[in-house]
Amino acid sequence: MLDASEMQIYDEIIMAAMQGRDSSEAIRRLAAVPVEERYTSRVIAALGFAFGDFDSVCIRLDLDTLPDAEIDRMAALLETTSAQFCILMREFFGPTQMRRIMSENIERAAATEDDSGIELN
Repeated sequence: MLDASEMQIYDEIIMAAMQGRDSSEAIRRLAAVPVEERYTSRVIAALGFAFGDFDSVCIRLDLDTLPDAEIDRMAALLETTSAQFCILMREFFGPTQMRRIMSENIERAAATEDDSGIELN
């Protein structure tokens, strides 16, 4: 996503800020970029696509059948991406609202029991 041509304007703004240059013209150009082409929209759309057909039973089945090395690789990736998700939430909602939303959803997820009844033999 960061290499996409749509990201050039973001890079331009970031580089200008890092170099102490004026970025007001680039910010005006960014404001004219359609919503669906914006970085934030693309990240949120990717999350919607990823979780659109989410089923925790499938996660359990995969965890029960994948090699340990693959589970370890995925676990490391999930730890990194969960931190990035929290940063996304913090930037979007602010730290107080992010903590409230995340805490409520952590409690909701922890309270949800696996009632699929599926067990592998």
